[in-house]
This record gives sequence, structure tokens and C-alpha cells, in this order.
Amino acid sequence: MGDETLPIKSSGLTKDDIALMVRELVLVTLPHKDPGDVPEWVRRNGNITLAIQPGYKDDPKDNRRRVCIGYPYGSTARLILYWIVTETRRTGEPRLELGKSLADFMRKLGIMPDDSTGKRSSAHSVHRQLERLMHARIRFEQCQESDGGRGRGWLDMPVAKAGWLWWDAKEEEQKALYNGYIILNDNFFKTILANPVPVRMMTLLALKKSPLGLDLYAWATVESYKAQHHRKGRFVAWKLLHEQFGTELGTIKNFAAKAQRELRKIMCNCPTIKLTFQRGGVQVLASSLPDVSPRAAHKALQPPSVPAKAIPSGKAIEHVMYNMKTRESAVIIATAFQKAVERGEVENTDEAYLSFANQYVA
Repeated sequence: MGDETLPIKSSGLTKDDIALMVRELVLVTLPHKDPGDVPEWVRRNGNITLAIQPGYKDDPKDNRRRVCIGYPYGSTARLILYWIVTETRRTGEPRLELGKSLADFMRKLGIMPDDSTGKRSSAHSVHRQLERLMHARIRFEQCQESDGGRGRGWLDMPVAKAGWLWWDAKEEEQKALYNGYIILNDNFFKTILANPVPVRMMTLLALKKSPLGLDLYAWATVESYKAQHHRKGRFVAWKLLHEQFGTELGTIKNFAAKAQRELRKIMCNCPTIKLTFQRGGVQVLASSLPDVSPRAAHKALQPPSVPAKAIPSGKAIEHVMYNMKTRESAVIIATAFQKAVERGEVENTDEAYLSFANQYVA
């Protein structure tokens, strides 16, 4: 996820070891399977609703017709979202170049978007799910009751507002991928910068084939943060988790069996996340801790640092050059000034530099 690596000494993790997901898509998640030819797909969690409509594009065979692109779903769509959120947080910019950064991210997860071709290849899957994510209409809705009244709020949050995706069946997918870019929707960009959920890349690697496992891992991370903050555990019924994550996975009983299998895998890979299974649900223990420590998360979530203003500034150096009529003397003075700053003899300001230059000349 970029060439820059920031060591996180307290946990032994680096920025490249950490991935991020927006909190809203942890509370209500994408489809696990392709919903098929339906006008809208809905996921609910209590009074929060996620509604997705598929996008459309010109028919490649007849540009007078529009065809449905389909819904983003499954593990690949989720992993692409992890890359988008992580890369945005790393760069602090709403425009993301596709190419090397996305390919490197996928490669760390054992997915090779640039090493294979064909409709069944991982490259084709990445491109298809990326296209579906970029064109889908995504809306969050919430109902509330207060003082006898009832209200409904909503927020349209498509992932991107602009972009360019190349696709040429005669070319390898990597060439199409490397030439593309996306510009994030303003609401989605603000959400990424607000309070994303940090997880560990190695755990994503262990869960990459299971959409349910990826969803439950992010959920268990949030629940562990809550347990740590409040110093109190919480019991969650299978019925609620079924509604939140797995209505398309069959009955509550079938969902509970699949969820237990994934949660055990999560605890095996994340010993700090502590859960027990009880009749009717799962207990998040008060001693449960997130996979990424708060200190490591804080460092990973820091926006890119703004380069410090160069001191002395070009304007100050130019002032000395103009008064002394010699470029070499100005460079020598600036170098001597920086050494004096390092020794703690003067402050690192333009004013101090000009005073230093006058004394140096005298």
C-alpha cells in the first residue's frame, strides 16, 4: 500500500501491515453472493438500512442500448474497498491511481490481478468487481422516533463520482488496470477521513476467501474496541447477527454454524479477540482486544504529514544574496545557520537567519 513504511514500535506493525474499512460498511455490509437481476438489494441492521442499486453502461455490442453492470459482491469487492479506504487514508487525496498500488495490495493477499488473463482469472474478477463498485448507487437510511414523532434520514454515498477504467480483451488486464483512475465521491471521502476501522493485513489474508469471515472480523474488531473502552463485554444474539450479515446464507441455524466456524478462525489468527459461544448467540468478553492496538491504529490513521516549511526560506536567502551581491556567501551563511540550529544556538526562523547573516558578515 505504497512505498512509504512507518514503523509502529509498540506493536511491531508497520503501515503496510494495516488495512482500513469505513465504519458504515462494517455496520451494514455488501452482498455475499450475486443478487442477480433485481432492481435493488437491501441489508438492515436495526434502524440502519443499506440500499444498493446496480449501475448501467453502454452495451459494448450496441451503444444504442444500456446494460446492467451488476452488483458488487463477495470477497473481491470487500478487498477492493479495503484498498480504497487504506490508500485514501495514506495519501489524503480523493483521486486514486489504479495500477501499481492496487496490484501490490492484492498481491499481498495472494491475489494476482496482473499475472493472469481470461474471464476466470483473478484479474478479470478484480476489474469486474471494481467496475461494479464504481457504478453502484449506494444509500444509507436511518429511522428514529423522538417525542412522539418519527423521522427518516438518508445519505447517498456512492464510492466514486468520476474515473476512467480501461478494458481491452486483447490486452492483459494489468495494462487496463495501470491506466485507470477514480475520484471518490465527496461523502465517501469524508467518511474515510472520519473514523475508519483498522485491521491487520495478515488476518485479511487468512480470511480472504470468505465474505462472511471478512465481515465478522471487522465486526469483532469494533466490538473489541467497545469492550476495551467500556471494560465490559456484550452478548449478541445469532438472530441479530443473521439480520446484519447473513440473510442470504439460509436460516438462523445454518448462519450460526457458518458464523461460528469463521469466528473460530478469527480467534485463531487474532488471539486478542476473545469470544465465547452460548445458547442463542455469541459473548464478546470484557478482556477482548482489537487485532491492531490503539497506538498502532492512531499512527496508521494519521494523515500524511505536511512537509515542514524550509528555513531559511528562498525569500530570506534571496534577501541576503541581494545585499551581499554574492551567491556563494549566501549559501555558506545558510549552511552555517543550519548547523547553529542543530546545536541549539539559534531558533529555526527566517528572522533568526537574517540576524545570523548580519552577525556573520560583521
